[in-house]
Amino acid sequence: MSPGRWFADRPVSMKIMTVVAVVAVATLSIAYTGFTRLQTLDTKSRLLYTDSINPLVDLAAL
Repeated sequence: MSPGRWFADRPVSMKIMTVVAVVAVATLSIAYTGFTRLQTLDTKSRLLYTDSINPLVDLAAL
């Protein structure tokens, strides 16, 4: 019995739940990736501010 035939023999509710589970896993992985990238962006923007902008502000105050 091939995997395609096995899946074709499953009830419709199981097929729908499989699709929902696959979409949920994809959504969670995209959300996790976005969240971690935003944390990296936040860290880099803070470094840019402290290493570049603050010294410029101090220099302008002289």
